[in-house]
Amino acid sequence: GASAYDVAVANGFNGTEAEWLDSLKGKDGVDGTNGVDGTNGVDGTNGVDGKDGAPGAPGADGKDGVSGYHQAMNTVTVSANGRQTVSSTCNAGEVVLGGGVSGGGNVTVLSSYPGAAGTWSGTVQKTPGSGNVTVDVYAICATAN
Repeated sequence: GASAYDVAVANGFNGTEAEWLDSLKGKDGVDGTNGVDGTNGVDGTNGVDGKDGAPGAPGADGKDGVSGYHQAMNTVTVSANGRQTVSSTCNAGEVVLGGGVSGGGNVTVLSSYPGAAGTWSGTVQKTPGSGNVTVDVYAICATAN
């Protein structure tokens, strides 16, 4: 039997066999619509933890702290009426860390504060007309290295 090319020529095709084969190809079609996304897969298992790193270098030494902690106390007799400032002082070379002021009856402590270096001070007021009043001033002292 005759080939398809021979049948095409017998029916009026004019050209080579290669030209006839090219004539059989149609134009590109229109793109199709996108498909639906697939479902997510299952999560994988966690990996194995890595090895610990090498130890770091030692840190620098910290600053020295305080030593020789003690309490200095000064007992003051307040005889004058009105306000009076009273103080307690640490030993030479020491710093004051804190302190306080206390008095018996007939005196009001108005303030309590760090005074000059190594000193704790307070201001008290004696009740007018009362007798002598004893006031204690405390300074918490230490040597700062």
